[in-house]
Amino acid sequence: MWRWCCSTEQERAAIEVDRKIDKMLREHARLLRRECSMCIIGTSNSGKTTLFRQMQMIHEGAYSVQYRKAFAETVFQNVFTAIKALTEAMITLNIPYTSPENQLDAQWIQDVETRQVTTLEARHTDAIRRLWADPGIRTCYGRRREFQLLDSTEYFMNNLDRIAAPGYIPTDQDVLRAKTSNKSVEYSFNTGEHFLRIFEPDLFHNHRRFRHIMMEANFFIFVASLSEYDQFGPWSSNPRPHRAPRKGRCEVFLQLCQQPLLPPHSFHPLPQQDGHPG
Repeated sequence: MWRWCCSTEQERAAIEVDRKIDKMLREHARLLRRECSMCIIGTSNSGKTTLFRQMQMIHEGAYSVQYRKAFAETVFQNVFTAIKALTEAMITLNIPYTSPENQLDAQWIQDVETRQVTTLEARHTDAIRRLWADPGIRTCYGRRREFQLLDSTEYFMNNLDRIAAPGYIPTDQDVLRAKTSNKSVEYSFNTGEHFLRIFEPDLFHNHRRFRHIMMEANFFIFVASLSEYDQFGPWSSNPRPHRAPRKGRCEVFLQLCQQPLLPPHSFHPLPQQDGHPG
């Protein structure tokens, strides 16, 4: 009799454990049905991170002050990156400055190590402001398709006084326009109907992680920059569509299409319109 009671208690405990496991499995299956994984892929400076941040803002609202503060140094470095690219292109394109003082400012700015910039000092701001006002720099900016330049250059230059002000806190727009050098990003949020996971993998450096994402992702978004389509390098004797030192958008897209982990027919061409392929 004692053995029978003990056996019954053990069976009841085992049944209860089974019920808990079944409940956990059903809940896990329900979450999996709600979960959707998206992978954003593209070349450098194509706008992947901007798209990522826009989706983040749409689903979570405006950025917090603490979040925006973290981008201050990035904005300062973007300002330097932009003005240094312009002054370098002035030499390549053989465009003169309107005054020797501005040329000296350009040489001084070139000596600043961009990655070490943590603030915009008054002397930096004055020199950058003079350079941006120089007609030669404006001519150079008008030929920006001939060299690589941040798309947000004009925006940051026109907002230089606000950015250089003491206690500067980036706005939501500043954060969206800031160019960062993140190698890989992963973010999750709840849209109400679905639990969305967004991956922005480093396609060229972390192949193992990328293969893992390929197996998890439900769909991919390939991002290409419109500003690249009319760019060409002045270093080329035969101007052609600009190719950055890293792989171009076509190479990246082909590399994605040729991934063996992708199921067949993952990519579909757009239908033809007016006799032209989509």
